[in-house]
Amino acid sequence: MCRAASGIASLASVCFGMVTLLYGQTEYFPLAQGDIWIYACNGSCGSQGTVTVLIGPTMSVKGVTYTQLQGWFGGNYWVREDSDGHVWAYDTNLQQEALWYAFGTSSGGAYSESIPSGCCGQATLQSTHSAYQGPAGNYDSALEINYPGVSTTGIARELFLPYAGLVSRTALTGGSVAKYDLIYSKLNGVTFLSRPELSMGLALDHPVYASATSAALTARLSILNSTSDPVSLTFSTTQRYDLEILDDKGKPVYQWSKGRAFGQVGSTVSFQNETDYVITVPLAGVAPGNYVAHGWLTAAGPSLAYSASASFQVK
Repeated sequence: MCRAASGIASLASVCFGMVTLLYGQTEYFPLAQGDIWIYACNGSCGSQGTVTVLIGPTMSVKGVTYTQLQGWFGGNYWVREDSDGHVWAYDTNLQQEALWYAFGTSSGGAYSESIPSGCCGQATLQSTHSAYQGPAGNYDSALEINYPGVSTTGIARELFLPYAGLVSRTALTGGSVAKYDLIYSKLNGVTFLSRPELSMGLALDHPVYASATSAALTARLSILNSTSDPVSLTFSTTQRYDLEILDDKGKPVYQWSKGRAFGQVGSTVSFQNETDYVITVPLAGVAPGNYVAHGWLTAAGPSLAYSASASFQVK
């Protein structure tokens, strides 16, 4: 069992340091299914005030396994990390892969890259002992990548911490600067926080479902309370949550609670740390199209005060 340590990277190193012993390579890009990172943006961020990244399912292409990176600064990608610490992304349209990160490069070494939102296709691994100060803590063990060809638009600098992943990204947007810093992560089921918060979340096991082969959708509705004060909610029955599916016109096509019976016994529940509810939604009869899954706690008080949504497609 992993125990708490000081800071995101410190705890990640305690929990996952055995990766170096097994493979001889420090991991800077964790790809365990269910891992989550949340970044807060400061500066010229546009509509991206926060970015949530989730590790999804895997697929195999000619014997090579790729993992889905969901919400990676606006897109979903299939990626893998090789034994040299290089991260590759597979393009399903071109049916070929391209190099994103060469973490195995020596300090000061340059390599060609194809990361999204980049500029000039060139990167330099500046150091593996750069200083980082931000919401995730203060460290002198960050791997720093610079993009020397970027002058006005594109990613200029990124910092990664061992076993924690990307902790900071600086991007230029036509003369302005947008800086993304890690404020929350959940790695291998262990939650790391940089500041107390109360939040709701809804995660889906896939962004796209095939109508012919996908029997069900699995959703995880989460309430996170990392503050020092418990949150007490009152429920009028034994039901704790609900979930509905809305089509692209906002019309409900499914509601989890419909047809279910709940005990007519009220209670007050105290929420501290993280509580997850896993909900299975049958997809039989759901027509191809764009949908929104909307989940909420059925507590007394303002309607949908504790709720979250996620979009998906059926093809």
